[in-house]
Amino acid sequence: MPWNSMTAALLSALISFTPSGEVWKTVRLSKETEEFAIELDDEPISMEIDPQIQNFRLLADEEVPATIAGILGDRRALIVIPNKSRLYDQYLRAADLLARDYNLEIITDAEAGRQDNLWDRSLFIFGGPLENRFALLTGQYFSRHIRFDGGSIEIKGKSYPKGSSTAVVAIKNPHMPSKTLALLTGPPDREALMETAKRVRYFTDFSYLVFTRGKVEKGLFEGDKVLKHIFK
Repeated sequence: MPWNSMTAALLSALISFTPSGEVWKTVRLSKETEEFAIELDDEPISMEIDPQIQNFRLLADEEVPATIAGILGDRRALIVIPNKSRLYDQYLRAADLLARDYNLEIITDAEAGRQDNLWDRSLFIFGGPLENRFALLTGQYFSRHIRFDGGSIEIKGKSYPKGSSTAVVAIKNPHMPSKTLALLTGPPDREALMETAKRVRYFTDFSYLVFTRGKVEKGLFEGDKVLKHIFK
């Protein structure tokens, strides 16, 4: 496993997963680059450094959970709405509200494939995969966290009725993890979408929001384990 200044610390906790269970080990490090050895009774399956983020260190972008604040607070972020006239009208008011509040630019999904530099920016995509071409292009990235199954939306193993739920999901941009991709999708109801845009501003510290009949469910997705090495 490579070592660099991010992993160097006076005291680093390590955990090794072995066939017989978890084994915690602690080593003392004092240099930016340093070799060390750990004795184990079994051959390790994987090893993770500082799994509970207890050491004082700079976190990698991938380790920090994505939040809605990550996109609304990014002045270079773009709001992407569908280009088709009916869908354009459906999402425009909600997009315009957030664009004015956070000084963001609105574009349409007609820009898909025309601007290569879009992939190193934060994108707030309005509309699901059948509505917005950007939602279709980024679907593989969102699929870890949100699924569309017939008449329902599934997030973190829980299903919500698609016809009466509006969901907002934020993930890291895999092309540049310091940036955020967000998806807003809901029923064809301009007033419901407008209400969601108004309420999103009060829940920006979360990775996902689901508004269903006036109620909101919210939560965080875990960051990636970048200091984990799998041996097998």
